[in-house]
Amino acid sequence: MPLLTSDEAKSLASWLPYATALEAERLRRLLTADHLYEWTNYYVPAYLTCPSSRFHRRLADRMTELQTQRGKRLCALAPRGSAKSTWASFAFPLKCAVEGSESYIVITSDTGTQAEKY
Repeated sequence: MPLLTSDEAKSLASWLPYATALEAERLRRLLTADHLYEWTNYYVPAYLTCPSSRFHRRLADRMTELQTQRGKRLCALAPRGSAKSTWASFAFPLKCAVEGSESYIVITSDTGTQAEKY
């Protein structure tokens, strides 16, 4: 269950420009704690080479939800180069590893070349 609702997060985010450095850091941690999209944009923005789209937001929403729904699967269809792997094979496993929310993370791929990339 998220710490904050979407509306609460937006309200808190609006205060960031007025916060002290320490307050801003605490707010950023609170705002990124529950959601993959915000976490990735804050902690690993260098890996997001293009602006995010609604697809990325929705994919991050669904992956965030899956953390609490064991046994559920997600099928995301999008054209090549739309950053599916960046979100699903890099950002999501990294967040889970850093937070310790997953004990084991296995990443599989269609070909050896793709698997070696990650």
